[in-house]
Amino acid sequence: MKRALKFGIYALLYWSGLWLVARKITRSKTRILMYHGVVQQDIGVWTQLPIDRFRAQIQYLARWYRPVRLTEFVDNKKRQNQPFDYSAVVTFDDGLRNNLTQAYPILKDRKVPATIYIAISLIDRPEQFGGMIWTDYVRGLIRTTQATSLDLTGDGLARYDLSTPEAKRETESRLARGLKKIDSVAREQLIEKIATQLGPRVAREHAEPFDGLTWDEIRTLDASGIVEFGAHTVNHAILTTVSDQQAEQEMADSQARLEHELKHPIRHFAYPNGTRTDFSDRHMTMAARHFDSAVSTVEGLAAPDDGLFDLKRINVGNDMSMMEFKLRLSGALELLGI
Repeated sequence: MKRALKFGIYALLYWSGLWLVARKITRSKTRILMYHGVVQQDIGVWTQLPIDRFRAQIQYLARWYRPVRLTEFVDNKKRQNQPFDYSAVVTFDDGLRNNLTQAYPILKDRKVPATIYIAISLIDRPEQFGGMIWTDYVRGLIRTTQATSLDLTGDGLARYDLSTPEAKRETESRLARGLKKIDSVAREQLIEKIATQLGPRVAREHAEPFDGLTWDEIRTLDASGIVEFGAHTVNHAILTTVSDQQAEQEMADSQARLEHELKHPIRHFAYPNGTRTDFSDRHMTMAARHFDSAVSTVEGLAAPDDGLFDLKRINVGNDMSMMEFKLRLSGALELLGI
């Protein structure tokens, strides 16, 4: 019922044309879009957008908005110049290789710049978590395993059903939510237990969409004039689950590694996970010591008077229809608090 009601509201806004009024009202705000990956076919992971849908979104964006580089947006804001009307910034989190193989040709064709925030561990591929970000590793273990259940009752979580594909998908979501709430040391220990129960290896078909870029590929994209890079910590650490010292070290080390590899300053940062429970005002102060901007995953448009270290974004997942995409960009849903 909730989904049907939401669709009804979206349809009313869209077909009545009210979203076009909202688009004009919010023209001075900047639409910062958050993507993660682009794949050929839908693999049933929210962060991975089928390429046909991504192409349609970028074509729409290029036609009806003003795509700008993140650095251009930030510099204009720092100089307190008049905001760009109908501006949009495209960003990607993590640093997946499909940003190059699938997304980049479309961005280049439409002359739409993008910023990719790099989690260093995904590029360096340590043995831990099979060289993947831990969320993708746990999902891959669940999708690969032949086990029919996962018992974490002794660790304060639950017993999870893995007997069907549908049950596995439900477990993926429940387990990710639970693991994100605990500190990083306890999380790593729990993931080791999960790997022991389910088997430690992720099948290639489940791992391939989450391969990271190589440093050579990053340098090639950096030289393209289309893509710029920002930092996303070393270990994709959720900052509120680590000490303040470790949080700032994650920021500083990821910035330093990127600057070493690319030979120029790295000015932008993205908070891992990025909700307001995942970073605090202290982390914003830390980010300001190292960077010129930091983005969150708090849903919304970036207003001219918003600060540069808790920038809102439009979170684009594989469940977003083209109608919702247009409504989100227009600001209609934000104006209504949806």
